[in-house]
Amino acid sequence: MHHPLKYSLFRPVFFVAKDKNKVYYQEEIIDGADAATYQNLYLAIGKDKDHVYSGADIIHVPDPVSFHKIDDKNFDFSDDKGNQFKYVRKENKIRLQDQSGKLY
Repeated sequence: MHHPLKYSLFRPVFFVAKDKNKVYYQEEIIDGADAATYQNLYLAIGKDKDHVYSGADIIHVPDPVSFHKIDDKNFDFSDDKGNQFKYVRKENKIRLQDQSGKLY
């Protein structure tokens, strides 16, 4: 059975792909993700105009709009409110951990 996507519009990056209407993580639709603004930031972490995602799951970070990848030896991501996050694997999931140790 063929997937209904038109392959010329399908753009895979890491385990993430999108067409003009939907975003996919490992062939699973990321519910609510905005295909027009979605960008893969690093491995399983991505964002759109409203949310940050780990795979197909929304991560409720304090400031998703300004959330971005950084090149820092201690942290992988930051936002304009001064929050910094590490990319960590916990409980068989990719998570973000802030500078206080809180998991997202």
